[in-house]
Amino acid sequence: MLSKEIIQWIQGCFEENNRKTAVIGISGGKDSAVVAALCKEALGEQNVYGIMMPNGDQKDISDSKQVIAELGINSGCANIKPVYDAVLQCVEEAIGMPASEGAKINIAPRLRMALLYTIAQTLSEMNKAKACVAGTGNRGEAEVGYTTKWGDSASDINPIRNLWVDEVLQVGDELGYFPDIIQKVPSSSLRRPLRKIG
Repeated sequence: MLSKEIIQWIQGCFEENNRKTAVIGISGGKDSAVVAALCKEALGEQNVYGIMMPNGDQKDISDSKQVIAELGINSGCANIKPVYDAVLQCVEEAIGMPASEGAKINIAPRLRMALLYTIAQTLSEMNKAKACVAGTGNRGEAEVGYTTKWGDSASDINPIRNLWVDEVLQVGDELGYFPDIIQKVPSSSLRRPLRKIG
């Protein structure tokens, strides 16, 4: 099974790089849910941290909570809205004009990745967790540039980077967790305009 191959790959990567713990941003969508489930199976629930990072209100945050509860992984939640707003204010102070709409789209993914790396480093230094950040972007997103440079494209390991969407669904079905989340249609709030990687 594809899921078994990926689980073994995760275990090999963590062993080779002397890592123990995965830190994952949990969005409530299928990609982060599948990555969290794969890491739980590969590393054990005690070695996975699922971090929720809404930007203000998130209508489907209950899905994120369901993923965390069903997997039994460690979790935390940080609302990035105050920091997002502060970045917008800094941009205007720096150049005398508001951030463009395209730039605004990329702020949140970059803030989330900075937060995940800060958490991973903190866990490593304070808890000897040997943590790293697990990415959640699939191959289709990468191929069309549906990603943010130094944002959701940044990670130490990405178990689904080479999987097309149908393969992500296959792995989700094989793992057997939260089928309603694996099969749900992305909400309009998650549909962003395509943007350049560079």
